[in-house]
Amino acid sequence: ANMNEKFVAPNKWLMYQDSRSTELSNVTDLVVGNIFEGLNIFPDSEITLGQRLEDNTMKLSSMYRVRPETELIVEDRGRWDYENGVQLPNHDITSRRRTDLRGIQLRASLAYTVEDSLNHLEDFKFKETDAVTKMGYPSTKLLTNRMNTT
Repeated sequence: ANMNEKFVAPNKWLMYQDSRSTELSNVTDLVVGNIFEGLNIFPDSEITLGQRLEDNTMKLSSMYRVRPETELIVEDRGRWDYENGVQLPNHDITSRRRTDLRGIQLRASLAYTVEDSLNHLEDFKFKETDAVTKMGYPSTKLLTNRMNTT
């Protein structure tokens, strides 16, 4: 799946681990990170791991990494049990939950026709000149702040 790029959207994965035996009952995020080490699991990946803790209880976790060389980030997605079904503390979609990209550098560019446009990206002067650039810049700035990037 990793070599065929199946861990990216729109694919979704539900993996199951029976952790009822004593040696697996204390599986930590570090161990989960080792299991998924080297896999291309990025912020758009939808991989949920269901770890069976007891006969009728499962812990649900999702994981991703910001870049190939960064550590795996494990999200506690909730629990499932026979009596109550799925209990999710956060019902937000993936793009809302994964907003911290840990300060990675994103590349963006601006195209302009009038050099003075660079002096008026935020003051709304001369809106008709380089209008697309002046609309795109505030949006890009907002995204970089929201997603913790530079």
